[in-house]
Amino acid sequence: MSKIEKTKANYIIDYIKQIDNEFLYYENSSELCINENSMFDLLIEIIKVLKNDVPNLEDCALFRSGTAFQDGKTVKAMLKKYLIDNGYDYTEKGLTTIEKFWISYKTFLENELPYSDIIKKEYVGYDNWNNGTYFLDIDYNYQYRLHYGQQFDENNMNNINEIKLFIELSFNEWIKSDKRYEYTKQVNAIFRKFKLPYKLLRGKVVSQGYKTTTFNDKIINYKMLERKMNFAEEMIMSSELIDKKAALDYVVDSLQYLISIQKGKSKSDKIKNAALLICEEENSKKYTVIKNEIDETMKIANQFFDIRHNEYFNDKKEIREPIDDLIFVEYLYNRVYSLVYIIKSKTIITL
Repeated sequence: MSKIEKTKANYIIDYIKQIDNEFLYYENSSELCINENSMFDLLIEIIKVLKNDVPNLEDCALFRSGTAFQDGKTVKAMLKKYLIDNGYDYTEKGLTTIEKFWISYKTFLENELPYSDIIKKEYVGYDNWNNGTYFLDIDYNYQYRLHYGQQFDENNMNNINEIKLFIELSFNEWIKSDKRYEYTKQVNAIFRKFKLPYKLLRGKVVSQGYKTTTFNDKIINYKMLERKMNFAEEMIMSSELIDKKAALDYVVDSLQYLISIQKGKSKSDKIKNAALLICEEENSKKYTVIKNEIDETMKIANQFFDIRHNEYFNDKKEIREPIDDLIFVEYLYNRVYSLVYIIKSKTIITL
């Protein structure tokens, strides 16, 4: 038995993945007719391209109303059989979380938003057939060439960087300006649904900087806290040392702000009350861990390293060491961010 060439096998596998994507579009949408048409278009393309390679492929689909997804399963099975019969050990791999997010988001964009008042009118089409349906009328290739100087490639939408470009383009160009807040909420709901540590913030997709299933969008003081945290979350993703150190500076400043708004006359009282937010029992190990972590973090930031102070010596005349290790900066950032996150989530003071 001759073995199929790897390039050709990958070409067929890509078609199998596209069929799987159509299945997921169907699961995430109530617009059956739109998804049936999309599936039929894909299957017609596959049959035209591969009919001379895959035996009986041309006759396996019915192409009738209500058969699109059964046809999809049949064509997929024949493609898999062809790979196996020609010596290719094909094993299906599950979709990544990012890929699932993209499918869910794109279904929301294309099948739900055209029926809302969020998309600009020039990007919404109307079809008089099938009792009248609205559809997203956007040429992704044109939009990408216009704004990014490159082609849009659906196959690249399996990593956060490409998805970031797409969502930011949609926010800035396709969404009505007075509906951007509503759109942002819905996009962030999809991020939370798939437990991805990202959010759409003022038109930019940024990392939350902290992996958790708990989403905390409470605003305490935007100017003094949330704005600094947003900046820190964006800068820590940079590959430049100066940007990462700026992120560390801002996250430490955010922690100090949270401590400053706690009750108490002295700094030690405020730190104690911040720890009591996490556990009201002072004899608890949980309280001890948080209080010690705050104390240690303040010592690291103000005494050990050149994080918030440029002076060579600290107030104890000890040398502050410069930080020039990217990974170590990230370690300190995540350590401090964890404190900020848990204290902010428990803080009930609203300024």
